[in-house]
Amino acid sequence: MQCILLSHVFIRDNEQDKLLAVEFALRHWREHNPEAYIIVTGHGLRPNIENFCNHMIWQKEIIEEEIHKGHPYLVSKGLDIAEQKGFENVLKSRCDTVHTKKNMFGFAQSLLQEDKKMLVTQQTRLVKQELGDLFLYGSTSLMKKMFNINNWYPTKSGLNSLANNFLAQCE
Repeated sequence: MQCILLSHVFIRDNEQDKLLAVEFALRHWREHNPEAYIIVTGHGLRPNIENFCNHMIWQKEIIEEEIHKGHPYLVSKGLDIAEQKGFENVLKSRCDTVHTKKNMFGFAQSLLQEDKKMLVTQQTRLVKQELGDLFLYGSTSLMKKMFNINNWYPTKSGLNSLANNFLAQCE
């Protein structure tokens, strides 16, 4: 069973270009991942994507404290749904992003080696304790611990909080 969580987008009233990008991206995600259970989270203007996802959490009001902080509240809400639905693993990406691989979930699964728990591909620097949050693949339970909002704030960036929460899970 495949679960894809798409997040990290807010759309202000004057950002029609973002609406178009999200709608395009969701059509692409669905076309290239037809068997996946797709969860979308976001805030602000609501894109017309209901036909391309299985579950949508979209708040009308923009949550300003989420912006540039990793969107932990909305990501954790999406992970709650993934956990409730019984998904063992989750692929998490931005909901305005297009990946050219078909079956991105399967591709990520093939890259994760047996002794590894998480696939991270962007903006990661251990020297500064930053962990990229724009593309992740791994166990739902680990991601829920990584996006634990109770350990998130204060933060300069979600990259720091995510790294700290991840490192707290390491032996």
